[in-house]
Amino acid sequence: TGAWSLGAGVVQPVLTGGRIKHEKSLRNSVERQRSSELQKAVLVAFGEVESALVTDDSLSKRVAATSEAVRHAKEAVESAESDFAGGTGDVLTLLEAQGRRITTASTLVTLRRAQLDNRVNLHLALGGDFKARTK
Repeated sequence: TGAWSLGAGVVQPVLTGGRIKHEKSLRNSVERQRSSELQKAVLVAFGEVESALVTDDSLSKRVAATSEAVRHAKEAVESAESDFAGGTGDVLTLLEAQGRRITTASTLVTLRRAQLDNRVNLHLALGGDFKARTK
């Protein structure tokens, strides 16, 4: 009986060796696939972060330029109001100046909204979430 147990103990690994090699090969394949998926996810995340940073820089420059344009438009309205009140300007010039100020201010609001949306996208690309923090 002892010889049969010993013989079965020696023969069993030989008979299952093919299965063990197959399982090892399968696990290696799964590991390579998961590694490739991780690399792809990391590259996509870096791309999203880079894109958000470039967009933020561009939007910041546009917000600064548009803020300056709003300031100039406000000065133009003040000048047109002063001219109109003094009798040297006409109502059409005043209305056009007010319209440009409103349009420029609206553009500024739109750009600031885009900037905030982009910063949310950057936050998410860096792994942030939308969960409210409680104290």
